[in-house]
Amino acid sequence: MLLKTLQVVLDCMAPLGDAGVIDFPEEAMPMDEAFYALVDAGEEIRSVGDAHRFLEKLAAHYDVRNLAYLGVNVPSPEENRPVFVISTYSKAWVDRYRARNYQRIDPVLPESMKGILPLDWRNLPPLRPAAARFFGEARDYGVHKQGLSIPIRGASGDLAVFTVNADLADPEWEDFKQRNIREFLLIAFYFHQQVMALEGFKNAIDIRELSQRERDMLWWTAEGKTTKEIALILGLSDRTVRFYIENAMTKLRCHSKAQCVAKAIRIGAL
Repeated sequence: MLLKTLQVVLDCMAPLGDAGVIDFPEEAMPMDEAFYALVDAGEEIRSVGDAHRFLEKLAAHYDVRNLAYLGVNVPSPEENRPVFVISTYSKAWVDRYRARNYQRIDPVLPESMKGILPLDWRNLPPLRPAAARFFGEARDYGVHKQGLSIPIRGASGDLAVFTVNADLADPEWEDFKQRNIREFLLIAFYFHQQVMALEGFKNAIDIRELSQRERDMLWWTAEGKTTKEIALILGLSDRTVRFYIENAMTKLRCHSKAQCVAKAIRIGAL
């Protein structure tokens, strides 16, 4: 379900340019390599602390002030909670948000969930007094004016929002979005899967139905095509092809493309 939603999001968008500390490479790399280094680092997430450090490194990599994951309907096997937050916002702001149940007045949440496309905070409808006060208070705690919130809907009824928050003027913010929005879409859905697995919902990474896109990648792989050849055939970037293949491998619990193709054939997915 997550990847099907992601596929719709990507297809609807206009084409854009391409339990320890988690380390990111310090030297500059081509975007494809850098992006997949981030994904590899995410594979090392084993705790909420790891997830928080991952967001910190991610924010540093993209040079943004804050990244936030807010689950508004992420069930916990052990407790009933109204909101689940992992973010680089200050602890004081996160504690205040939770204590005052600000998810009830935060206008980003309902507006994000109205559709499947990312919400630029500049496109929020006129704020009611309570929401305006909320944003004023948020700024006092280090939340900046530019925001891009990505809605996530899971197969288990789980709902979440992944937000990029930056202190940029409008022209620089628009340029930043154009350069990075596709990467953040992929990261947001990927991060949600990691959170669900952390929370004990192992079915978040259990064998499940492959999307049509994933089946296409595996079919061409079975035909002996390389990643670059598949990208040329389907008119996609190498990065996107690798992403779908890796997600198919995760879904089928395989450690190599050959194993994944064989398993997909065996279970009738190809």
